[in-house]
Amino acid sequence: AGGHGHGHGHHPHHPHHPPPPKPDEPKPEEPKPEEPKPEEPKPEEPKPEEPKPEEPKPEEPAQPEQPQQPEQPQQPEQPEQSQSGQ
Repeated sequence: AGGHGHGHGHHPHHPHHPPPPKPDEPKPEEPKPEEPKPEEPKPEEPKPEEPKPEEPKPEEPAQPEQPQQPEQPQQPEQPEQSQSGQ
C-alpha cells in the first residue's frame, strides 16, 4: 500500500476563508469622489444669498423698453371712439 490519502479534504482554496476585497467596490472609509461633501457648496447650485444673473432684480423694471402708459386705444384717428354721443 502506498499513498495514505495525503490531503484528505485539504483543498488549497479554503471555502471558509473571507474572499479578497473587490477592487470595483469602494471602501466605506474613503469618501467617494463622485459624491460632493455637504460642507462645500456645489458649484452647479447657485447660492441663495447671491442674486441669479438670469433673473431680473425686482427693484428694477422688468421691461425698460415699454413706456409706463395706461391702457388707452393706440388708434386716436377713430372719431366714433371719442365722440360716441353723436
